[in-house]
Amino acid sequence: KLVVTETKVCEGAKVELEAYYNLGTVNPKIEWKRNGVVLGEGTQTYALDAIQKGQAGKYQVQITDDVCGLDADEVEIEVLAKPTIVVGGDHNKTVLEEESVTFETVVVNGTDIRWQTTSGDVLSIESSYTFVPTESTIYNVVAWNEEENCNTSVPASVLVVERVKIPNVFTPNGDGAHEVWEIESIEDYPNARVQIFTKWGQKVYETFANYAENPWDGKYNGKETPVGVYYYIIELNSEASELNVPLKGEVHIIK
Repeated sequence: KLVVTETKVCEGAKVELEAYYNLGTVNPKIEWKRNGVVLGEGTQTYALDAIQKGQAGKYQVQITDDVCGLDADEVEIEVLAKPTIVVGGDHNKTVLEEESVTFETVVVNGTDIRWQTTSGDVLSIESSYTFVPTESTIYNVVAWNEEENCNTSVPASVLVVERVKIPNVFTPNGDGAHEVWEIESIEDYPNARVQIFTKWGQKVYETFANYAENPWDGKYNGKETPVGVYYYIIELNSEASELNVPLKGEVHIIK
């Protein structure tokens, strides 16, 4: 008798075949075949550590002994193609808080897809998944064919970063409050370039990095600038290109 772990298996799975014969068999000789082609002989088991599509077919075991002669058994093994998942664009995305993100996927050799958390919670069963992440998270995209255990999983991640919060006024008047133009969360963008201009276009401040360590104090060349409206351009220079749209606006000095 020929026993196999499974007759319908996923590509890449381990398959073991084992031949059983009567205890009274004398001097058994075992031969393994696939579709009539000899694979090996002498062992009671035959294993495929990672079966491939080309190894599907009819597996036969033939046993001969010195008393009963020849006996044989066979089993047919079907190998299912493992699904392939293609995630369009970058698997790892960066978005600003409260903004949506979209992943597009294509599945080859699969019938179903699901987006799920690393703990297994299903979020979507659509190939296009749009959502607003509330925190940085790793997701798994899982695709399978008609057999649930024949699946493929690839990771995708979203890094959620805080928006820079830009005040439109500060008061460098020596009272100890709001003495510098503090930009909240700018420390998350250490390569940010910050420029400030007068209404006539004169540049009164510029830094190419680490603004949080050297914020504008309302001075130009060590001298206090007049009260009024100034104009800024902030380039975050993030590793995520989608965040690199220049931020422009007004800041007012009040004393």
